[in-house]
Amino acid sequence: MTDRFNKFIPFILEWETEYNKDGSVRTERDPDDPGGTTRYGIDQRSHPRVDINSLTLEQAKDIYFKEWTNANIEDMPTGLGEVYFNALVNAGEGRARKLSALSGGSPKRFIMEQGKFYRKLSEGRPVMRKFLRGWINRLNALWDFLKLGNPTTT
Repeated sequence: MTDRFNKFIPFILEWETEYNKDGSVRTERDPDDPGGTTRYGIDQRSHPRVDINSLTLEQAKDIYFKEWTNANIEDMPTGLGEVYFNALVNAGEGRARKLSALSGGSPKRFIMEQGKFYRKLSEGRPVMRKFLRGWINRLNALWDFLKLGNPTTT
């Protein structure tokens, strides 16, 4: 695993990991989540051969690193690679590619386009509305994590 990946994966895990009251990691089974059963953000639909219920943190990191490598994040400029990977994890590879094309290579614009996508998705599919606040909070946290400055200046 690379230094860049190791610096960014805590951000992903912070937003993708759910905990039980006792502090243990919870396997999510939200009927409205199109990914199905999920643990550490690794979903059954995208990873059909993974035993999600017994997935460990190290196994999740290994999966994320394979996805990071397959997406060639290390070859992307700092900032752009991180927003691309965040979108890949949260919205899928196809959506990440579309957002990247709309961004013109700007991490700020990428995040703004992702926010527009989430708003449109929640308007078109009411069952998704319950996720909107979390998605927007995550994008705001990503903006801050990357130290992109004041969002009104773009």
